[in-house]
Amino acid sequence: MADENGAKQAGWYDLDMNRLVILLLPINWRKPRMIALLQSMAAPLKQLHYDFWLNRRQNLYKVRHNFMICYLQAALNDEFDPQLRRIVIEEPEIFANRYIYTSGEQKPRYLGVMYLRTSEEMGDTGVDFTVNMNGVFADAYDVRGLVDFYRLAGTRYKVINLTGWEPTP
Repeated sequence: MADENGAKQAGWYDLDMNRLVILLLPINWRKPRMIALLQSMAAPLKQLHYDFWLNRRQNLYKVRHNFMICYLQAALNDEFDPQLRRIVIEEPEIFANRYIYTSGEQKPRYLGVMYLRTSEEMGDTGVDFTVNMNGVFADAYDVRGLVDFYRLAGTRYKVINLTGWEPTP
């Protein structure tokens, strides 16, 4: 946490284990060998505190990010492409279907200029957004796991341009 001046405030979870060992030791026992012995005995507790601190940082990061595109894109880039930040989330453009009539329906056959589009671009595509990895090397399961963690329930997505190991369907 930082106050309005930008200085870091110490929380209840910030412990200096070496200093704490010295402070809890009676004054007449504070000899270098005794301090070294007790600090070495407190080493597993120090490691446990460090693991707690790392877990707390990860949890705070997860709480600060959510399903919104800007946050989901930032989380993907932070995890898989922190330097170049090439991962982009795209919402599909939905185009209306144009139907060609048969001669029995007696409708005009000339429909004007038609553009070829993929099935994902037409009507209900089955995907609500596309994660464009732009050639970032990552494991497909890791990418899907991260997107599944942050996305809203019921939204559908597709991962494209993923370089790396991909599962066979």
